[in-house]
Amino acid sequence: MKRLLVQVPALGIAAIALLVGLSGFATAGPNATTAVTPAQVRQIAKTVANAQITARAPRLSVATARSARAPGLYAQVSGGGVVSSNASGISQANVIHPREGIYCFTGLRNAPKGGVAVLDALPPGASGADLIQVGIGTLAACPAGTQAVVGTFTPVDGILANEPFLVMFWS
Repeated sequence: MKRLLVQVPALGIAAIALLVGLSGFATAGPNATTAVTPAQVRQIAKTVANAQITARAPRLSVATARSARAPGLYAQVSGGGVVSSNASGISQANVIHPREGIYCFTGLRNAPKGGVAVLDALPPGASGADLIQVGIGTLAACPAGTQAVVGTFTPVDGILANEPFLVMFWS
């Protein structure tokens, strides 16, 4: 019983400290006369963030950016491998469709360093492949000189399927 009585005051003090902490109660020293406004907090945060960016990437600026234009290579491609007029830098001559779900890109004016693709919209009620993947380089099914590959396939069993897509490459 004596041991329980020794713990009760400590438990009571801890409970009071927890309640004060959760209530958001705060005090300031006797010399604190002004409050920091939200605008000042934003300015301080911006100043600190800019200092961190400058310290970690001193040459980074909009002036040193290579381009703020649209990507140079993009196209809307049908499931059959036909390039639509919604394209730039990719024409029908650049796309080879050697087999189901595989689209090889060759003869592009700039060798791509990366790319992204998304499945195009299907007609209402239609179902199709749920996954698409872009690869830089070639694949066994593609001819020599292939610069990039897009594959469309079903997620459950990984079976390749012809599906329309939009692709963008950057170099």
